[in-house]
Amino acid sequence: MSLGAHSDASWCKNFALIMTGLAQTRFQCLPKGSITSFDDLAARFMSQYSPFVRRPKQSIEMMKFRQRKKEPLNKYIARFNTECLTVTKPENSIIFLAFRSRLNDERSDSRRFKEDDGWINIHNMDDIRERAERFIASENFRHIATRLRGEKHEK
Repeated sequence: MSLGAHSDASWCKNFALIMTGLAQTRFQCLPKGSITSFDDLAARFMSQYSPFVRRPKQSIEMMKFRQRKKEPLNKYIARFNTECLTVTKPENSIIFLAFRSRLNDERSDSRRFKEDDGWINIHNMDDIRERAERFIASENFRHIATRLRGEKHEK
């Protein structure tokens, strides 16, 4: 269907043909003559339905995302990464700042990870994941070594 350069009246009639469900019902309930132009119809339609339109997620919105109180570092990284996938055109510097600043300082592993020197060469989420995997592996090793030393002292 080609609408070309038709009048406002034909635009309104054609627009009404594509509506279904609640939109159709709402359109049919409008008082006759209450729509003066296609721009008027479009504005009314958008004011009614625009709150339901999903808008793209911006990088800065990742600043709301934080590590939960008892959430292990690896779970936070996985959750953060999944959330990053919903960001349109992610800006690495903002994503990086959001990730690091929203680590839970009350958790000792997260605090050590945050305070570690290795942040200099981090430029994106792949770098963070790699660094976190190495950090988590070293933390696991540290816990095992501590446990083993404790067992030796008990004997």
